[in-house]
Amino acid sequence: MTLPTYLSLSRLLSAIFIALAYFAGPVWSGVLFLFLWAGITDFLDGWIARRYGLCTPFGAWLDHLSDKIVVGTTLIILALAIDSLGMHLACLLLINRELLALGVRSCPGLENSPRGGIQVHALGKLKTMLQFISLTLLLVAQTFAHWSLGPQLTQLGILFLLLATVFSYLGLCVYAHALSVQMQAHTADL
Repeated sequence: MTLPTYLSLSRLLSAIFIALAYFAGPVWSGVLFLFLWAGITDFLDGWIARRYGLCTPFGAWLDHLSDKIVVGTTLIILALAIDSLGMHLACLLLINRELLALGVRSCPGLENSPRGGIQVHALGKLKTMLQFISLTLLLVAQTFAHWSLGPQLTQLGILFLLLATVFSYLGLCVYAHALSVQMQAHTADL
């Protein structure tokens, strides 16, 4: 296994520890640290893989899966902690979107490409950035709830999360269109 694969595995394991830190107290500082670790390893594994030619189909799959599980776990614990319709709605919509995206990416006939035959679009990168910012804001707000800015950070985090939700569905439409074009091309070749 390659270093990027180990980094993705550490991110996958961090999701377990994020859940344990939440249910152990919650220990928000631990959740925040683990989430930030996951964000750093998400950047590093892809950068190292591309820079040193270590890209593999398994690594790309594990990277994607790890991202989805970390984000899903963090969304769920925040939805448990924050009693807000916006938080609950974003959590539900984003987790459903991630499951749909995994389904689109695992479509039969696309598995020969490291990224499932559909490349990452700018909307996906924007969604990821907004998700990371929003979840970090929400975790900071929970970690430092005694601060007078806690409620404002929570509202700002939810706003960014709702924006991430909008961009995630726009990106899903782009992926679905790309899949449709590939499937039509494949059918035409038969």
